[in-house]
Amino acid sequence: MSSDQVLLDRFLAGDRRAFDELMLRHEDRVFGLGLRMLGNREDALEATQETFLTVFRKAHQFSGRSAFGTWLYRV
Repeated sequence: MSSDQVLLDRFLAGDRRAFDELMLRHEDRVFGLGLRMLGNREDALEATQETFLTVFRKAHQFSGRSAFGTWLYRV
């Protein structure tokens, strides 16, 4: 089981710090993707925030059939 999966399981069990750790682990890459796609720092920051808000709300839908990072980038 990957460390992302362990953190996600902890978050789903109620550990909010595990979500913070997941976010810190992936936020630079999500922001970088947003910046490349949107071309604007402020828009990329907003998109990053929206992405992690969606992950927070829909984490229970992650099936584990792919890596967490793969699922995250599809959000």
